[in-house]
Amino acid sequence: KKENYSKALEYFHACVDNTEDSRVSVLARRAILSLRPDEKLVYPHHRKSVAGPPPLVVENRAVIYAQVIGSNLGAGSAAREIVYQDAESEDPLWTYPSKTPPSTPFVMASTPQGVRLVFGLEDGTIRAVDARSGKEKWSTPVYALSIDADATGVYALSESGGVTALGASDGKTRWTAKSEASRVFVAGRRVVLESGARLTGLDADTGAAAWTATSADL
Repeated sequence: KKENYSKALEYFHACVDNTEDSRVSVLARRAILSLRPDEKLVYPHHRKSVAGPPPLVVENRAVIYAQVIGSNLGAGSAAREIVYQDAESEDPLWTYPSKTPPSTPFVMASTPQGVRLVFGLEDGTIRAVDARSGKEKWSTPVYALSIDADATGVYALSESGGVTALGASDGKTRWTAKSEASRVFVAGRRVVLESGARLTGLDADTGAAAWTATSADL
């Protein structure tokens, strides 16, 4: 039963599917659960490892997650891969090998050339993979700590400080801006930087500051 099953798990992350029934996928200690808004359990997904960022549910109810294969989780000693699988059958549609684990959650960029799955890796690169084929479309040397994307750009907070905007289709640098933010996210045509109680909105096309706000202003 869902009640008993959920009590035995510790939930870590959740994300909302872009489907008609707005399912929520929950990354738990040993499984990925998918819940409809009426709280019905749609399907459990048993994981081989607890490692990896939250799942990302995209086209055709498929789940993206990092999977560590083997019992040794030490750096450089266990094989890793990004798995794109059918959400209900759990059959893998493609896998993307990775020598290092992700440094950011997965995000989706719906470009004119197709949907791209974008993520940072601990090797100091940002990768974009075609959602249908699993083929890498571009790789750019930026060590990303936080990342978000829209149809035209990928916006990353780097380890060295500042935010870098890349083209979602080609991965080329469009602009950079200094920042001490801890998180970046996209809201319309603004790239929002979060630093404690302070928010800064940048123009997504140019990186120019558009506004600032604090918790006292909200």
